[in-house]
Amino acid sequence: MRIKWFSLVRITGMVMVLLYHFWPSIFRGGFVGVDLFLTFSGFLTTALFLEEFSSQQHIDLFGFYRRRLYRIFPPLTLMLLVVLPFTLLIRSDFRAGLASQMAAVLGFVTNYFEIATGGSYENQFVPHLFVHTWTLAMEVQLYLVWGLVIWGLSRIATNKEQLRGLIFAVASIGFLVTFVRLIWGSIATINLSWVYYATGKHGFTFFLGAILACFMGMYKPTVLVKHLFQKLTLTKTLGLFAGASLVLVALTFLLTFESVWTYWVGFLLTSVATLAMIFSARQLHDLTIASKEPVFLTYLANISYGIYLFHWPFLIIFSEMGSRAIAVGLSLLFSFVFSSLSFYLLEPLIMGKEITLFGVNLTFKQPKKVLGVMAAPLVLLAFLLALMSPRIGALEKDLMVQGLEQADTKMGQLRIQVDGQKASDYGVVEGVMVIGDSVALRASDGITKAIPDALVDGEVSRTLEGAYDVMMATAKNKALPQTLVIAAGTNTVQDYQEQLDRIVKDMPQGHHLILVTPYDGRVAGNPGAIANLTRDYELSLAEKYDWITVADWYKVASNNPKIWHYTDYVHFGSDSDSIADGQALYAKMLTKAIAKAQEGSVKKHH
Repeated sequence: MRIKWFSLVRITGMVMVLLYHFWPSIFRGGFVGVDLFLTFSGFLTTALFLEEFSSQQHIDLFGFYRRRLYRIFPPLTLMLLVVLPFTLLIRSDFRAGLASQMAAVLGFVTNYFEIATGGSYENQFVPHLFVHTWTLAMEVQLYLVWGLVIWGLSRIATNKEQLRGLIFAVASIGFLVTFVRLIWGSIATINLSWVYYATGKHGFTFFLGAILACFMGMYKPTVLVKHLFQKLTLTKTLGLFAGASLVLVALTFLLTFESVWTYWVGFLLTSVATLAMIFSARQLHDLTIASKEPVFLTYLANISYGIYLFHWPFLIIFSEMGSRAIAVGLSLLFSFVFSSLSFYLLEPLIMGKEITLFGVNLTFKQPKKVLGVMAAPLVLLAFLLALMSPRIGALEKDLMVQGLEQADTKMGQLRIQVDGQKASDYGVVEGVMVIGDSVALRASDGITKAIPDALVDGEVSRTLEGAYDVMMATAKNKALPQTLVIAAGTNTVQDYQEQLDRIVKDMPQGHHLILVTPYDGRVAGNPGAIANLTRDYELSLAEKYDWITVADWYKVASNNPKIWHYTDYVHFGSDSDSIADGQALYAKMLTKAIAKAQEGSVKKHH
């Protein structure tokens, strides 16, 4: 029995995620679509277990695992085999660590792989092609544990109602424990992605779905729910569904990944709205008993899992090859084609089911043998790509080398500290220090050539907060030169104003401050992007204080498109010539800003 209108729940989650991935600056909260999926999975899994126990008086745990494997694994394998050849069309950075990524995908541990590698959900300059499978990994982990828990409870329970009560109690405990861990983790962590990816924290939404299943049931609603359904007219039911949908629409526009309110309230609101959608969709099924669900809704729901799997890697690949609009269009086209092939052809073949396409029954002799022959070349290519993929990408390698070269300049830091003891009788030590992120690190050779005495302290993933810490530690050692350059806005933070204000307030007197504006070509045209808002605030600080100067890297970068060909649009240069050009432009910009700053005043009040 298929419950009509549940398709709308799946489609809503799919659309939210697609909008977020396609246009993240507009639909910035669409990532909570995965919480809708998790809540719905918790409901369906638990409800089906209860129905099975009611009719069979036992639960077939291995049958459940087998069904989940047949549904999950074929589309996942097809996605890997289809996508991998396309990686040959884009820069090698995307193939870095490919073997590890594939192992994480097939082992259903992508979420913990991303935690282990320090991955950020939003700010990956070279995003992993399969990072989106983190939610699939979380679902599988929950399936394994929750299935075993319910099977264990079924061995204790003597009837369906007793099992329902036991599951409700355990699910409630699971919800409370994971939700409290999520709240605490969001407060204590330095990287919210680690909380976001963790099944033991983010998995609370799954347990909310399980709680609703105990309360409501599915094919045979509970007595309490039947009573509630009697009071819900068609108009009220549609109103409830529409209201829940509006909540999700609002969250899609309002939530942001880096806000703790998303973790404290946003995920919970998403799950509650999803529960309301499930509840009202189940009532709509009974109220529209004579109607059929529109075919296109059923179709979209059937392929929604495949769409989720295919759209992200295709979006990344085609974004490297053309405009965003073209990438979105091709991503959708390829995703629909391969998702449809998977659901209507591949999966039935593997399970030995009859295949019907457009009303025509298709029969294949030895279908699994045919599939094996067709898949063999793709499997071989995937194996070779994994075997030959570099451990780290070209960009990461360049930054690592530049970091090692930068270490040589740290001897100069020691010299300033020693000389500073003498200079302290006369005031602040003359000189220039650049505290920056990976972009400044990439430009370090050009900076030291143009400004030989400059100290460059660049570090991958450094934020404004990290730059503040370096500034204060250097000042404490009496080694902070007169001219300080802060170039750390690339790795965006929500509290950029607060962090910049701290730098301005706590920088010792007697110094010039130069702020380098961040540039992220992926969002350059979006005034609401955090990187661009950071730039705007830095410009306002320079107008407010006469001892602050802006080095406008955003403007320089925008006016020199040649240094961005075949890059991630954050780190300039894809070959030695374009890297050198970018370094020269960055150094020239800094030289002008330093000259301007040194003509002006220094900070006079601390």
